[in-house]
Amino acid sequence: METNKIPKSPAERISQSIKNKFQCQNATINPINGDQLILPSIFKVHQGLRRSNPDSYAPMIVSIGPYHHASTANPNLLPMENIKLSYLHSFLARTSEDNVGRYVLALQQSKHKALSFYADQNFDDENGDLFVEMMLLDGCFIVEFVRRYSELENGHDLEDDPIFGVDWMRIQICRDLMLIENQLPYFVLLELYNLNHDDQFDDFIGDEREPFANLAMLVFSDMFPKLCPASIFSSAELFEEREIKHLLHLVHLLCRPPPHSSSPSGLKSFEGNYGISGSEVMDPMRCVKELEEAGITFKKIGKVYAGIHSLDADTIDDTISLFDIKFHNGVMEIPSLKVEDSTDTFFRNLIAYEQHSSELRPKYFTDYAMFMDQLINTDEDVNVLRRNGIIVNLLGDDGEVATLFNKLGEGVITSSNFYYLGTCNSVNQHCGKIWNVVMAKLRHDYFNSPWATASTIAAVVLLILTVIQTIASVIPLYS
Repeated sequence: METNKIPKSPAERISQSIKNKFQCQNATINPINGDQLILPSIFKVHQGLRRSNPDSYAPMIVSIGPYHHASTANPNLLPMENIKLSYLHSFLARTSEDNVGRYVLALQQSKHKALSFYADQNFDDENGDLFVEMMLLDGCFIVEFVRRYSELENGHDLEDDPIFGVDWMRIQICRDLMLIENQLPYFVLLELYNLNHDDQFDDFIGDEREPFANLAMLVFSDMFPKLCPASIFSSAELFEEREIKHLLHLVHLLCRPPPHSSSPSGLKSFEGNYGISGSEVMDPMRCVKELEEAGITFKKIGKVYAGIHSLDADTIDDTISLFDIKFHNGVMEIPSLKVEDSTDTFFRNLIAYEQHSSELRPKYFTDYAMFMDQLINTDEDVNVLRRNGIIVNLLGDDGEVATLFNKLGEGVITSSNFYYLGTCNSVNQHCGKIWNVVMAKLRHDYFNSPWATASTIAAVVLLILTVIQTIASVIPLYS
């Protein structure tokens, strides 16, 4: 008779428990791709970031991936499940198929690799079938959505489409596809796109086989606060498509400064040790109004483009990215950017991606948000930047823009090598010079408003006239 082997001592039971957990971890959380460990890149946003604006991380219309999988717990996401099925049908029709078998087989083989992209794998799926089905439906939906977006940009009539026939729904879906918690591994999208070769679509957009990344970047370009044409046109030089982790990572790559550009500290923007040594402590920088009083002027550089469709051959030499803030001889140059309804969600999810990814350096969006938070305290600071053409305020209220930047930094940990450390220190050195201190005090105390300026000028004129009158009355005494 066979007896069950049960560890008798607490030490044996605990040792066996830990061993089982190690085996579980090796099988699910850290699978090996060849000899390379795959680090998670799709995260649930931690509470420190989330509490400032939790809605910025939650999908409004469509769920992608396991974290917000549509269910009775998310009733607002359920209607899109029928549209996903409709899009899957259209996806298959492009290659005259009526069966998903070969796509399921491909996804089944890469299931463990796909799972490794998720930091949190606490979802109920005993044999993985639900996960593969989710990848199929969500992945085919994204590929079909991206294709239709491209067709729309190329003049195709999509009035009868349930998404593209309604502008607000298309805009909301673009927003949902950018959320860090609402991602699929990019290789899944690429695999589905490559398996579903639609010659008619390729002919329609005028290319033999357009890389999927080129189609996808078109979807998100309208949301960019600032497009850098050089980065867009040189995307093939910036990265290889197989290196993209998910759609939000693609956006992050496209927003980076172009190759060979310099950081605010004069180092190449893609070097690992950017900025100034992390051992150096940065003094807080003054806000826009106070910097103006210290004699600093603000200059707009670059343009705000409407999207990739607005770029042409004449813009290819525009290398100014969102992050190219410079300070020299009392002039702060800041690239122009647009601020609209989607800007908060755009920044927050890219910041969250950087905050959760230790390998991402420089942390462009994190450091940019912290720099702008120092510059902007009130609507008066925004007003100065807006009047100088730096901020294109599509929200209407300068106070809303100030609140947006003031709240972006809540719960954020600044990187040890702050991207703008050199710039901030140069600004602080300028403000610390004795002449600039004196001028700042004069501007603050005597020229801080039109009435104060007029009163000061009148007082100076009166003083001069008094001195002249005194001199005039004394001269006859010595004649």
